[in-house]
Amino acid sequence: MCQGILQYPFLANYEQGRFVCTECLKERREEVIKSVNINCLYFHFKNTPKKIKIVCDWDEVIQPLEPKAYYELSEWEGAYYSAPWWMPNGTKFEEWFKNFWLNPPIYYSDYGSHSVYSEKSMIKSCVMEENSFALGARNIKDKIDKIKNEPDFYEHSPFLTIAKELLMLVKEAKIEIIFLSAYDEKIFKNGDPRKKKIFSETFGKFANCSLNLIGFDSEKTGKTKSEWIKENVPDCNVVIDDNPNILTKVLEDNPQVNAFAPWYPSIKHHEKVLLIKTSISVWKKMILKVNLDNLRRRFLIINIIFFPFSKNKANNSANEK
Repeated sequence: MCQGILQYPFLANYEQGRFVCTECLKERREEVIKSVNINCLYFHFKNTPKKIKIVCDWDEVIQPLEPKAYYELSEWEGAYYSAPWWMPNGTKFEEWFKNFWLNPPIYYSDYGSHSVYSEKSMIKSCVMEENSFALGARNIKDKIDKIKNEPDFYEHSPFLTIAKELLMLVKEAKIEIIFLSAYDEKIFKNGDPRKKKIFSETFGKFANCSLNLIGFDSEKTGKTKSEWIKENVPDCNVVIDDNPNILTKVLEDNPQVNAFAPWYPSIKHHEKVLLIKTSISVWKKMILKVNLDNLRRRFLIINIIFFPFSKNKANNSANEK
């Protein structure tokens, strides 16, 4: 038996006739790391002679949605999910995020993605056996949906490294970004106000960035992302999305488009899709940090140029008296 299971038996899960644990998952992650095509989006585009028009998804590209929701559920319930990537509460989100994408409970459609809840979906307690509990698929869905729809969900969701790299390119006027995100009209009538708020505080401060929210009634009606791109931005150069269905449709409509996706090991993309190394960024509110850095630089320059002169003048005046 795997040594990881002997040491941490509560992390074990029987998958396809064999036990797996976090140590095994780390090895699996290392095996597929070679699949990454781009280590940093900024360096990939920084020497581009012409400004590039990019259509970019928001969830799982700019900010994490599914992994953050499941992480919050674990923290709230003091529990772990009966899947290989689930770890006990107290685990840092950065590590959680890496393991989540080895076996994510996500279903992708032409409209977007959502969590998969099956009869096998269970949440078990990490506490002592006499206090243990289990939540079935319906309870998991209700709790996850509640977390996702919290008014401040995106305020507490960190930015991903792709967001930081895109922001650097925006500041240097190398790219134009059209953020494209789907929303459920049954929940939000006029688009998700939470994303609008985060966008206005970050990328929305730049003229070469815009946010477009596409509503749908169900995952069978309404306009898909690929259809919206074909009709509204047929001249875009790059499309970035985590959804393999959407990128495949985009490439079918326009083979000249460069398709990119964050590298999440278990997600299988079209062979033309370039994968970007992705992790949690240290930036919380990126624009705020950038603006503060600029203010510090300006203050330092003003301090060096003007303050010594003023100080000397004041001293001379005092001596004259």
